[in-house]
Amino acid sequence: MSRFSLPPWFAVLLCFLVLGVVLTWPLVWRPLSDLPGGAHKDGLEDAYQNVWNLWWTVEALRQPTSLWLSDRFFYPEQPNLLYHTLSPANTLLVAPITALWGPIAGYNAVALLSFGFGGLGMWLLARRWVGPAAALLAGIVYVASPFHLAALVTDGQLQIFAHQWLPWYGLFLLRMLHPDARLPDAALAGAFLVLTAYSDWYYTLFLLLFSAPLVLWTFVRRQSERRQLLVRLALLGALFSALAGPLIGLMLLESARSDYMYMLPDDDPARLSADLLAYLVPPRLHALWGVAPWDWGVAIAVNRRFYLGLVAGVLACVALIRRPILRPWGWAVLAFCILSLGGSLRINGVDTGIVLPQALLADLPIVRLTRQPDRFNVMVTLALGVLAAGGAEVLAASLRRPLWRGVVISLAGLLLLLDYFPAPIVTRTPAVPPFLASLPPGDGALIEYPFHGERPYRDAERMLFQTVHGRPISGGYHSRAYPQPQLGLPVLRDLEVGRLERDITVDSGSWPQMLATLGFEYIIGYKQQPLGPQSLQPEEAAPFRALVEAGLGVKQPLYEDAWLIAYRVPPADPAPLIGLRGGWGALEAVQSADSFRWIGARAEIGVHVPDAGRYQFSFDALPAGGPRHLLVELPTGTTTLPLTSEQRRYRLLLDLPAGTSLIGLASREAPTSGDALEGNDDTRPITVRFTRIALERLALMSEMPQARP
Repeated sequence: MSRFSLPPWFAVLLCFLVLGVVLTWPLVWRPLSDLPGGAHKDGLEDAYQNVWNLWWTVEALRQPTSLWLSDRFFYPEQPNLLYHTLSPANTLLVAPITALWGPIAGYNAVALLSFGFGGLGMWLLARRWVGPAAALLAGIVYVASPFHLAALVTDGQLQIFAHQWLPWYGLFLLRMLHPDARLPDAALAGAFLVLTAYSDWYYTLFLLLFSAPLVLWTFVRRQSERRQLLVRLALLGALFSALAGPLIGLMLLESARSDYMYMLPDDDPARLSADLLAYLVPPRLHALWGVAPWDWGVAIAVNRRFYLGLVAGVLACVALIRRPILRPWGWAVLAFCILSLGGSLRINGVDTGIVLPQALLADLPIVRLTRQPDRFNVMVTLALGVLAAGGAEVLAASLRRPLWRGVVISLAGLLLLLDYFPAPIVTRTPAVPPFLASLPPGDGALIEYPFHGERPYRDAERMLFQTVHGRPISGGYHSRAYPQPQLGLPVLRDLEVGRLERDITVDSGSWPQMLATLGFEYIIGYKQQPLGPQSLQPEEAAPFRALVEAGLGVKQPLYEDAWLIAYRVPPADPAPLIGLRGGWGALEAVQSADSFRWIGARAEIGVHVPDAGRYQFSFDALPAGGPRHLLVELPTGTTTLPLTSEQRRYRLLLDLPAGTSLIGLASREAPTSGDALEGNDDTRPITVRFTRIALERLALMSEMPQARP
């Protein structure tokens, strides 16, 4: 009778899955309801956004529709998710779990798999230089590192803690560069690079930086093998291009026509660079001494999630001294540490002014999209893990008895875990307002107030709510500073300014009529919650009620509790409306005149109509500095209107489809400025001043000319 035994790789996988359970204890008891980590001040919850990503992946598969185009947030816009941290390699992997048990279960499944597959990949990678027992230490350093655990528990960044594909790529890249390599090694390296690309673009760039010197060194040193190497590189590149190339092409096209992906806070990337001291002080999450460093004079600006570890450091030094073959990994640790420090060296929160290599790379194309140099730390832990395994192997090999060798390696593993150990971690069950949880199924959208156009991360909690009620919402949290033209729509604009204010657009209907056209069914005003995102303060609730009740023509809310104030939009016949989009100046007014706005080189409006048909589009226009030619970009083509030097009214007949159409307005002549015309120190570029923009449905066909003043 043969004794049953597990394959070594499977036993290692189980080992790291169990380790993941231990390191995230007590999450295992509440995997369907709880997220790792506690509540954050001001509602900054990347975990909520990633729960939404998991939910949206399943929704897109069910419809089916494009994964990279959603109508669920920024409604009635349809933002693309090309630069959103969707991480489809991971959300698709756990889609069955998400579909069966919900997105929180899917989130926790990705977390557990990052321990299992990440640890197994590191074990296989380290096995090229050390024995199977010592190789386990490489996996421990990688999956138990403060960087990995902070990404999971503190930051909730799924695309960052799902780092499991990186060591697999490293494994097959090194196999591919070996003289005895086979084509499947190159194909697998390409496959794991694709998985990384569909997980996180930061990590893809890091792997390419890791690969470049290795490939170059192999190409220079092994001249007789260059042809075979080129064939393998071509296979890797072809596979990556075929599978990731279409998405990269769409992203490049998007970056060519938009710039929102480059709009970063003024203090980025300096704010998101590692502090040198952070590599030396214990992590904030440590179960035993996580609080201690604050008593040692460590500045709060030191982000303590990059600790390398005393034990790992000692083992790495042993490997560097006694195992010269592992020294390239030491260079990798040094190089990626330096890159993680950003453009200028900071020590204990103080900028030393010492310029680092990242300053030269930061403005390069594509590289400048990576606003967080501190994430290079993932490559530091990968290289450090191999060195730690090598150091443990050296110490074990110095002993004669196999038993003592096992004891040394086991002791090293326990000390590594003690040096990093975070458990028990804090978990939380995200609360959902009862009203939203009880909404019946439907597509009627929600206007959610207050708006957070300048800080959309505050809407991450509302995206979590959406995974329960499923309806489109007016706000949302895109990973980049994606434009939100929906905030220029009439009703949303009134809510933003806090009064029923006439803008340059002439509303052709009441609030209920315009909201019926847009498809909004509810207006929600959120009340401030402890540690929640910025919402209505107690003194702001009454003005909100008064404005909404005046706009909707109702006397009281549909529902109110400690969470929110809810109104249902009364039924009404839809009416056409106009929303201002990008390119418009501030609302201005002069005495005894209508309010007006200037445009610069170009501006855009959205026209929303309930039914297809013929509409009259009209506006008052005054060109700056004399006659101009206005290019009107219509859904059917572009027409040119000659503008006289005085303010006049212009009309166009448009055949519009039901729904939303975009109209662009641009001056053929170059902009001028108020300062150039009147010497008033106003240097804004201006071309045309607009007033009273209107859209009316024509009941009968008209013989009006296509355009006339």
